[in-house]
Amino acid sequence: MPEIKKANAGTSAGNNNSRKDRIIPAQTALEILNTKFDQRGILSNSELRALLNGHFTVNYPKFSYFKAPVTNTTPTKEIDLLQLHQAITGNYYKKATELFRAMEPGEAKAAFKKNRFDHVTFAGTFTARKTDGLKILSGYSVFDFDHLQEPEILKGLLIADENLDVQMCFTSPSGDGLKMILFNEDAAPYNVFYSGVTTYLKNTYPTFAPSIDSKTKDISRTCFLCHDATAFIKPQYLELWQASKN
Repeated sequence: MPEIKKANAGTSAGNNNSRKDRIIPAQTALEILNTKFDQRGILSNSELRALLNGHFTVNYPKFSYFKAPVTNTTPTKEIDLLQLHQAITGNYYKKATELFRAMEPGEAKAAFKKNRFDHVTFAGTFTARKTDGLKILSGYSVFDFDHLQEPEILKGLLIADENLDVQMCFTSPSGDGLKMILFNEDAAPYNVFYSGVTTYLKNTYPTFAPSIDSKTKDISRTCFLCHDATAFIKPQYLELWQASKN
């Protein structure tokens, strides 16, 4: 979950104390903005102006991004959900995704997936893609659903489930699966959070329980990226991004 913080002193915004104080009281504003960001899903015009004028900055959790092939275990860079959403909804992965889905099942298709699709470790940033290579936890966990007859139906259910608070949800490279990204708000141990959510999903959506891929419980598990023009991202991310562009 993005965290809204007061701008550092010494910046032009930090030196403009009188205007900053008129917009939002300093310390309590940080808690208020984060609460509204989490619960309301939108910020007021005055709150957005405070962000735009540099009085507050938004820190998005980062995770590691790896260029294909999947055998590459050294991260290329660190990205956030907004950057990922822009990549998968744009045209960058479109051609590879269309080619992959048009292929007949078999070894050639499996090899194409491993060699052509970039991938990320949603759990955090890594020096290398292995458990002991973890640098910083992002707070995110990915939950994978495979071989769905109608993935859009489950996607709608998950997004509407307030108990889950879905951060992002997109279709897998195969076209019949879903990747759901959640944020561990309580900072529970990764395996505890994953287990608890998995149990909830199986109990709440028993029809889809057989589709849950338990391999994503591995904290260093990588996730293939593909094109999905209708990928969902929690509205607050886009709200803040749009504000920064105005």
